[in-house]
Amino acid sequence: MPLANEKAQSVFEAGVAFALHLWTALSLAVDQEWGGPDSADKRDWMAGVVVDMFESGKDIEPDDIADQLDQIMQDEFDVSLEDDSSYQVAGTCVKLHKDCAAGDFTFASTLKKQFSEKRPSAAKRMLQEGDEEDSSDEEGEAVDQEGDTAMGDEEPAAKPEPVIDEDGFELVQKPRKGRR
Repeated sequence: MPLANEKAQSVFEAGVAFALHLWTALSLAVDQEWGGPDSADKRDWMAGVVVDMFESGKDIEPDDIADQLDQIMQDEFDVSLEDDSSYQVAGTCVKLHKDCAAGDFTFASTLKKQFSEKRPSAAKRMLQEGDEEDSSDEEGEAVDQEGDTAMGDEEPAAKPEPVIDEDGFELVQKPRKGRR
């Protein structure tokens, strides 16, 4: 069932993308380019397929989405899943759709936060691409407005200055526990 307003649709679409980025099996397939050099594009296309399923107008169940995800993983990445991770992702998408339809964007904010913490460089790149595509960043605003308490208002820790040795090389340092 399509969502009633643009804000809810935008938040839902972003949430589906976050859910797919958080899916370990898909992330591994994309990172290792099991789907070829355009593996990341295939993940984005996959998100569109999931969103389109909800716009079909019929009641979508997690099994329907899981079957579609399994098929895409097999066809595009040559991955045969033997766990229930596709069903878990499908359940996430169904919950996300129901919440967005009700105007509750808290779960979408939680997914955004998890994605940002788990894959910070990918999150930064994904959010920057969203800014380039839509300078008003309605989707980011929609998720951030409803999820400020979930996202926290903390300032990010300053990145330590690089240490240069006597030969002019930068020393690689392990991150300290408790600091990010």
